[in-house]
Amino acid sequence: MLAESVLYIGLDTTYDGGNNIEKASASVHALARNLGKVVGSDHETLKSLAPELIAGSSEQLWSFGQGLAEGSTDPRQIWMHLLSQLHIAPTDERNPHLLRGLLNGLNSTNAKLANDLLDEVMGDAILVQWYPVLQTAVGIDGQGLTRLLYSLDLGKTWIGTYRNLVFGGVTHQIPGRDFNSLLSKIAREPEGLDVAVQILCMRLSSDEGGAQSSESEIVEIGCELIGQLEFGSRRSVRENYSLQLIARRCLVGEKGAEVVRKVCSGLRDAVTKSVTHAFHQRELLQALASAQPLATLEGLCGNDQESLKLGLTIMEQPSQLRKSALDSIPQAELIAWCGRLPTIRYPAVAAMLIPFQPGDEGRPQWTDTARKLIDKAPDRVAVLRGFIDQFIPAGWVGSQTSILQRNSGLLDEFADHPDASVKEFIAKQKTRLSQVIQSQGEIESFMQREVDERFEY
Repeated sequence: MLAESVLYIGLDTTYDGGNNIEKASASVHALARNLGKVVGSDHETLKSLAPELIAGSSEQLWSFGQGLAEGSTDPRQIWMHLLSQLHIAPTDERNPHLLRGLLNGLNSTNAKLANDLLDEVMGDAILVQWYPVLQTAVGIDGQGLTRLLYSLDLGKTWIGTYRNLVFGGVTHQIPGRDFNSLLSKIAREPEGLDVAVQILCMRLSSDEGGAQSSESEIVEIGCELIGQLEFGSRRSVRENYSLQLIARRCLVGEKGAEVVRKVCSGLRDAVTKSVTHAFHQRELLQALASAQPLATLEGLCGNDQESLKLGLTIMEQPSQLRKSALDSIPQAELIAWCGRLPTIRYPAVAAMLIPFQPGDEGRPQWTDTARKLIDKAPDRVAVLRGFIDQFIPAGWVGSQTSILQRNSGLLDEFADHPDASVKEFIAKQKTRLSQVIQSQGEIESFMQREVDERFEY
């Protein structure tokens, strides 16, 4: 009767020669609704159709159920009959689609009865497993929210079923504080955190839903959910996108920084215990570093040499994270962080930071942050050594010799530095680099001759 495989196949669509799918679909749903009205007033027909209807999965059942509610003089009797059929049907032939449509229709014609039936769902061993799905048929008001919280307390519904709260804007009318309470409760359930994250993302993406929450409420729940992250296998593209969205909006101010420090510290511990690999968490790390770069550095690198080394290793592994994270930290904050453990942090940052940028006529020049690090560091030579190690980038286009020649000119700025140790170091490095440039130039010339000779043949 109601087609399972294709939305608008199974009922006569009164084909008019066009190809407007939306128009055809609307026509089918109107027919299904009218058919439901007729069956709603014919209990004998309903009894004969009930087994098929309960087992059906067609989207047309939504409209048919609406029609049942509209056409019946005793919708409770219809509900009870369908429920009795549900209880005797084989487990794999039970479906809530018709009941959802019936509830939706009742919500328009008899909202009190719809709420009464949903209250009764909580005591039914079969329906309670589908409760969130049934609730979405009528939206979520105060009574619906109370039932949702109670259903979580009951623990008889698989947590993944609450993912249905993502769809159709059903949570848009829930006030911010109540919305946060619901998400907090979902997130505390095993495997519930991802469900709560998806529901929050829907609110962040919706003007209507977002209007129900104040900015502080959004920040509060976002920080709470990200603060509960655990580390295991790599996350899906959907999960990573959701976390990035929440991080951008919610990980702000000192509250956001506190959460990022906690998460990054937990990640460092998880990597230490081989629970996860930094590479598997690269999208999360990039999201955290983008929102709170200094807090990411603080959380990963800790307060001792061992933690610093591990933290920098973690930042090194996801592509370009170390560069983007450090470059995003305001200079004063980066210098202040280095100054708390200057002996180990200044050289470590020098090895990570991009110390130069294109200048006039393409010649490189030191960044202001690089100059500050050299000026403030207790061991300037260690900082310069870290910078020089980056004179040849990990990836390059063109002649390596030319790149090294351009970058080695940066050392001229410190050739007459008042610090004798710096002056001596620069002199030695210029000599060394000159030899490297000559040697590399000879290698490139030889390789070019080889290429030219092959082409001659």
